[in-house]
Amino acid sequence: MSFQQPSPQETIMNRCKIESRSNVVVVDAIRDGDLLGFAHVVPWRDGVFVCRLQVKIEHRRQRVGTEIMRCILTEHGDRPIYLHPAPFNGEPMDTNQLTAWYQRLGFEPCPLDVGTAPILRYQEPERMDRSQLRHLLVEAMADPDHKAVTITYRSKQHVLTTRTISPIRFEPAGTVLATCCGRGEPRKFTFDQIITAEKRDASDVLMPEGVDS
Repeated sequence: MSFQQPSPQETIMNRCKIESRSNVVVVDAIRDGDLLGFAHVVPWRDGVFVCRLQVKIEHRRQRVGTEIMRCILTEHGDRPIYLHPAPFNGEPMDTNQLTAWYQRLGFEPCPLDVGTAPILRYQEPERMDRSQLRHLLVEAMADPDHKAVTITYRSKQHVLTTRTISPIRFEPAGTVLATCCGRGEPRKFTFDQIITAEKRDASDVLMPEGVDS
């Protein structure tokens, strides 16, 4: 019998440990007893501040930082989360690239004046009423030639994305099968991970079919 070794990503997800120490929440990413990275979270203003995020050099680009931030967003995402998009300990790193990475997780520039360093803030969008969301999706399913839906969606990796879809049907396990604009194959979206939705005219977002002459 063959045994499939879990990927580093799976192992890290199962070993993110959150501890409260005094007034600081510490998130450690551990694999086989080895500390891969950590973050410190402290209360700040109306939410929390990620004052330190560090991943060991040999474990970077392995989604360690993403998994640590996913834990923080899951634990504290019901209130604002602030941070400086700056490397720890002055290590060489492209700040613009780091800022873009945080923005893919849902952080946006914050106008707070706290000195010269920029501040990014994560603010969970207000969730759309579930019955209203279902009604909008059903309406688009009934008239796919003319109606589409743009959704704000929270992925399993806790990344906030925007997609324009043509919903096809509701599926078991609380999912929605839909054609995603710009992609050929239909995919499933978990209903409860859709944050907001907006009705769109299909002609504005879907490619028209060719007509034989």
